[in-house]
Amino acid sequence: MCSHYLSMPERPTPQKGDCVHLTLRCNNKLFLLDVIKYWDDIISWIDCLPYFFDIALHHVIVMSNHIHMILTLKKDNIGEAMCYFTTNLSKFLNAQHRSINHVFGGRYYSTLIKHEKYLSNVIRYLYQNPVRAGLVDSVFDYKYSSLALYTQGISQGLFVSPDLFTKELFEQGITGRDLWIEHITRIYNENEKIIIEQSLQKFSFNFTKRQLKIIDLKTASLML
Repeated sequence: MCSHYLSMPERPTPQKGDCVHLTLRCNNKLFLLDVIKYWDDIISWIDCLPYFFDIALHHVIVMSNHIHMILTLKKDNIGEAMCYFTTNLSKFLNAQHRSINHVFGGRYYSTLIKHEKYLSNVIRYLYQNPVRAGLVDSVFDYKYSSLALYTQGISQGLFVSPDLFTKELFEQGITGRDLWIEHITRIYNENEKIIIEQSLQKFSFNFTKRQLKIIDLKTASLML
């Protein structure tokens, strides 16, 4: 049993029907995920989540030392699914690196997303990771994510499906799609960035009344 990959005891395990932001970090924040060299292999293991565990995978971005995913659970199987994923991806990467050390620094970290106004901001935060890291100037310049599926119709092998916020906007046609793209490409200011990061540290993502006066909910308000 992969007990060291399960959520921390004080954080309730996500359940069937929950939409979740999930983060998985490499051991000691080492750069063990060589996306340039192993992108196809990494996403083949990510695809095991929808293929084998019936998890609706919405958004994915793979950085060199961590992975972000937004997904919805269709079964109460997040522990089993993440154990399978992390164990097998670790075995693959260790074989490539000729290493026997832990690839991931322990548990995945999950945050429930219960409202579309929150979901829209988590999506925006996810795709802006490489911009904040200084790797690219635009979200469109980073290749190792699911963004190309939503902007160009190119899946890159990732088996993903739209979340409710994205689906409803895209069903409005070009106008809705353009609003979605405008929203995720709008760069966070420092105050917004801090608010999002603080909210992602909670078990259930939310903003305080004070934070709501600061954070940009322009696009999300269209869904309310």
